[in-house]
Amino acid sequence: MSTADELLQQYQGQIVPRSFNAGFVTLSYIVSLIGAAATLELMNRRTSRNGYFNHFLLVSSSITMGGIAIWCMHYIGNRAIELADGQLELQIAYSAGFTALSFSSP
Repeated sequence: MSTADELLQQYQGQIVPRSFNAGFVTLSYIVSLIGAAATLELMNRRTSRNGYFNHFLLVSSSITMGGIAIWCMHYIGNRAIELADGQLELQIAYSAGFTALSFSSP
């Protein structure tokens, strides 16, 4: 195994080789489908433009579309990226706190 400095020098001025984990790509697609299906189901349950329950369904559908179908799909999809032939020192890492915070920001 190489240290991070050795890997950075090895790839300096070059494109770092990348590959994609097919399992994470597939999981990302499935999560997106589930989020979109949940959004459509919630929107179909709305009966009129008035009422607190209908507003709750509208807010819930926006959370499932934005939070599950889009946000979760992208983070799972980004997890599929493997850099430098899987060298642990050059992999993309996310802070759990900032990731959770990004879910709630517009």
